[in-house]
Amino acid sequence: MLVYLCLSSHGYGHAARQAAVLAEIHRLRPNWRLIVSSLVDPGFLKLAFQDVPVEHRRIQWDIGVNQINALDIDLDSTLQSLNQLKNKLQEQIRIETDWIKQQERKCLILGDIPPSAAQLAANLDCCLIWMGNFGWDEIYASLGSKFESFANESLANYSRGDFLLKCPFSMEMQWDIPQMDIPLTVAHKKKLPDKFLSEISSYNLPIVMCAFGGFGMKIKVDL
Repeated sequence: MLVYLCLSSHGYGHAARQAAVLAEIHRLRPNWRLIVSSLVDPGFLKLAFQDVPVEHRRIQWDIGVNQINALDIDLDSTLQSLNQLKNKLQEQIRIETDWIKQQERKCLILGDIPPSAAQLAANLDCCLIWMGNFGWDEIYASLGSKFESFANESLANYSRGDFLLKCPFSMEMQWDIPQMDIPLTVAHKKKLPDKFLSEISSYNLPIVMCAFGGFGMKIKVDL
């Protein structure tokens, strides 16, 4: 079996979640071949999937939204990027379709959660499983009339899937396909590097972790 993951290039959360999923698939089926297809930074993919024997394909399946920070979206830039991807997507899908067929293995497409994965699955006539807590259809529908065609196209693609694994804290995701609610997806614990632990403990100060891309706020800390 070849498991081909169409992974969103929007942020690192999708990749971190799928690293845990593919690690479990490998544990259960160590002879299955695992492919991760995305433009997420290769260094992060290597870190996230470090213990899982995956092959990487550098393909952009979606745009998502272009964000100024964790809360603000650059609408003009997002619209421009969506149109640019639309112009080259069909050729990319054709290339990947041919490549997968050359592997001569039964294939499962896992999408987290680029709508265009539906087109790849249709070309291959293989099963498509979505996994996520939102779809770009609902995101684009909230951004105004300029994004309406992308919202409708995303919804149509999502509705072509065979199954939805719906993560906690989800949006509606009303795609009219079979679905199952699943609990939080977490990776196995990994030990932090000794050098890192030694350094942060040497400060003897409270430690605050700021993540998720920042909130566009300037924070001043007096020590």
